[in-house]
Amino acid sequence: MSVTASSKQLPLVRLLAFLVFALSFAWTSSVSATILSPGTPPTPITAVAGLAGDGSLVATLNSPFVSPSVVFSGSLLTNVFRNDSANPFGASSGYLSFTYQLANDSTSADPLERLTLSDFRDAFTLLPQVLDVSYDTPLFGATVPATMDRQLPSGKIIGVNFLLDPGSTLATIVVHTSATTYRPGVAGAIDSETASPIATYVPVPEPSSVLLAALGLGAILLKRRRQN
Repeated sequence: MSVTASSKQLPLVRLLAFLVFALSFAWTSSVSATILSPGTPPTPITAVAGLAGDGSLVATLNSPFVSPSVVFSGSLLTNVFRNDSANPFGASSGYLSFTYQLANDSTSADPLERLTLSDFRDAFTLLPQVLDVSYDTPLFGATVPATMDRQLPSGKIIGVNFLLDPGSTLATIVVHTSATTYRPGVAGAIDSETASPIATYVPVPEPSSVLLAALGLGAILLKRRRQN
């Protein structure tokens, strides 16, 4: 009985640990960040100059994709920048900013409606990343995204919603993080079907997230021991 109860409490502990980390980070940061928390429903995405462009480019990846029945095709360009001054978590601590630019080929039969980005959590602790998401004020002709959301409870998946016609490019999605390292990730371009996985880059959480997860796990084990 105690094992079942503990297993049900684990997602709550992870979410509480995330909130503690987010609040402590916001308290110590000189710039207040807009946090996209796990469970955020479709919410209007902010149009700002999301990337100052003064950080160093540390990685870039352009991934072509095609849907299973060849209804649509396109490409997703991912860039990773370090110490961009627009990063609200800090511009001199090695923090990373990620950009994603989606293009729908002119030969596609359908518009694209959604982009999913994964995996924005640590593979070991399963804690979600602390994120600030916006899009760059688009150049003439770029399609403006409508809303964004984030999966509950893990915060693993970020979704961006729009209507991207064939031959069009989406305004650049900017994801600022407090991470200093990155790893391969996956994305999905969605209409009536999904072209996935599309190779991307995503952040790796900081050691503080691992510490919070360890504290949460220790509390659960102590509670189980007392129940036994």
